[in-house]
This record gives sequence, structure tokens and C-alpha cells, in this order.
Amino acid sequence: MLDFFAEGEMQVAFDTEYGEDEDREVTMFGVTFKVKQERGSMPVSQGSMVVGNTLWNSSIILTKYLEDGAEGTAHEFSAAACKGKRAIELGAGCAGLVGLSLACLGCSHVTITDKAEVLPLLRENVRRFIEAAQALPTNTLPTHCAAILGNIYVEELDWLDSSQIRAQAGNQGFDLVVGADISYATSFHASLLDTTCAVAAPHAYILMAEDLRSPPAHRAFRSMFGLMGFFSVQIIGAPKKLSQCNVLSLHWQSQAEAIALRQNMAKGGKLHQLSSSVSDA
Repeated sequence: MLDFFAEGEMQVAFDTEYGEDEDREVTMFGVTFKVKQERGSMPVSQGSMVVGNTLWNSSIILTKYLEDGAEGTAHEFSAAACKGKRAIELGAGCAGLVGLSLACLGCSHVTITDKAEVLPLLRENVRRFIEAAQALPTNTLPTHCAAILGNIYVEELDWLDSSQIRAQAGNQGFDLVVGADISYATSFHASLLDTTCAVAAPHAYILMAEDLRSPPAHRAFRSMFGLMGFFSVQIIGAPKKLSQCNVLSLHWQSQAEAIALRQNMAKGGKLHQLSSSVSDA
């Protein structure tokens, strides 16, 4: 077990009782594949830590939420709503399960992102998933979905890299943005807000899941993202028997303000004006 806690800042308490087999079998949308993990090699130090080498609970919960939608639960990420859409997952970790879920639902283009050190493991697991999906009987998944077409792209996106954020803001943006367990530390919130603003098209729909290990951090996250001019934030629940996780729905408060903000960021506007506005509030 690895846990973060204490007033929204990263601290570590962990139990190293890991099994010898680091692969974990996952079935989602009828696709069964083995997720490679590297728990034993996770670097932990006083100042930095890599947390993208294992599956985390909220990614499984958000995947289940999306899969229930595919079975008929009404939400904006239904199969019909995803058809032909461009999607991105932030902080995807070792497997990108939430992004892969959107690839199964019918998105035509899915980009799965994380920091550079996580990408080799992430690429391997995405490769395993695509092979398993393409080996399924015909009609198991929509023929137009990214999982079948192979239109799943693994890319670096470092929230602290201003050049990457500017480049994203200069693009058209994504229709759907997802993230699981990426709001656990308040020190990341301003950079995560910058990144979300950069990647989310003005009409975007955003879905995030937070594991309730640090209530102060999650409240701070919702407060920052819900500032005037940014996003409307709503807690929409979680699947039954999975109440330890919140599922959040977000969208831009104003499409016009979204356009202006993203244009300013693309031109090199002060990215961290966002965090300054929070501090001054």
C-alpha cells in the first residue's frame, strides 16, 4: 500500500508487501489484457517520487463509471456522445485505463499523457491493450473506435513545462478531458489548472476522479478550478459500493473566456497568473 496524506501535501506511508508477479489482469469493455507494473522499482526520496508505475484505485473506479455508461447509464461520456470525439487523459500513469476506456467507447482519437519517465511503461501497456482489442471478435467494440483503429497516442505532457503547455493551448483543444487521482497534492493544483485550460477546448467536457485520501487537498482543488472565469465543478458521485472516490464533472463557465484565455496562453501569456489569482483571493 502506498498512501498520501496530511493537509494536501505529499507525504508517504507505504507497505512493501508486493507480489512477485507485477502484471495485473484487467478486463474492460470486453478487452482482457495484462497491465505491467513496476512497483518494486518505484523511486522514493524526500524531494521527489514517481507514482506512475502502478495502477491506482480511482483509475479503476473511473473506468468502471465509463463502462457503466456504455451499458446504458446516462452521462456525457456515453458511446453515442463519444463517437468521433478527440480525447486526452492527464497524468495517465502506467496504463492509461481511463483514456483506453474512451478509445473503447468510440472516440476517434485518444491521447494519453504523463511525464517522460513513465512513458516506456505506459507505451508497453497501451500496446498490449491495442493487440488484445484488435484480436476480439467483430462487433465487440464499435468499428470506428480508436481501440480498433489504433488511434491511441502516448505523449509526454509535463504540467511544469511551459513550452508544452503553450503548445497545447495553441492547438484546437480536446473535446473530452479525463484524469484519475491527479489532485492529491495542493502543490500541483496551479500547474494542473494551467494544463487543463490549455488542453480543454471551449466546448470540452471534463471528467475526473479523486480518491478521498486527503479531503483538504480535494476541497482546495475544487475551489481553485471553480474560480470565476474557469470551470463549473460538480460532484456527480461514483459507482455503487465505490463511495471512497468522488467523480467530478467540469466544463468551462464561459466559452468566450475560454477562447481568450487559451489564446493568451498560446502567445506566451503568464501561465501562473492562475495561481497568483488564487493567492490574492
